[in-house]
Amino acid sequence: MSVGFIGLFIAIIVSLFFPLKYSATAGVFVIPRQGFGVDPYTVIKSSERVGENLALAIGTSEFLGRVLEVEPRIDQTAFPTEERLRRKYWLKNIESDVTPGTGLLRMTAYSTDPAQAVILAQGVSKTIMEYGIEYVGAQATFKIADEPIASRFPVRPNLPMNGLIGFLFGAILASIFVLFQKKKHV
Repeated sequence: MSVGFIGLFIAIIVSLFFPLKYSATAGVFVIPRQGFGVDPYTVIKSSERVGENLALAIGTSEFLGRVLEVEPRIDQTAFPTEERLRRKYWLKNIESDVTPGTGLLRMTAYSTDPAQAVILAQGVSKTIMEYGIEYVGAQATFKIADEPIASRFPVRPNLPMNGLIGFLFGAILASIFVLFQKKKHV
């Protein structure tokens, strides 16, 4: 048991060497243009598909360029200048997905500064509102569902999860050690 707590302590200490990041999540409704007589199931599936396409577009360098144009308050010094590192940084700090069964596209931005996380999420939302049609065609319109709100506490690294994993790893390691000690004495 005490080895489990040692594992927990080590995992949390190691996690603290990584920068603490806050998140901000925003939501945008994807509203498909529908013809007369289209059933609701088809409409929802259409909005899901359009949202999935848009979620993929959010991860591109072109979309990042648009976000930086639309939202001048974003701290661009945080972005690397080399294109490969810039893309990696963008993909690491922006996540997007569509809630199944709805037309709701959720975007989560991460930053060491909670205010920058909110600004980054706002930039993504604004870019979708202004340029979303260019990425998915005129088959949909967009509406802000949720303005971004920053998390109260850092979410990366996940200290409780890392602590739990460290505790379990220590406990398993101690159990294996005890089992081998018993086998030696038998």
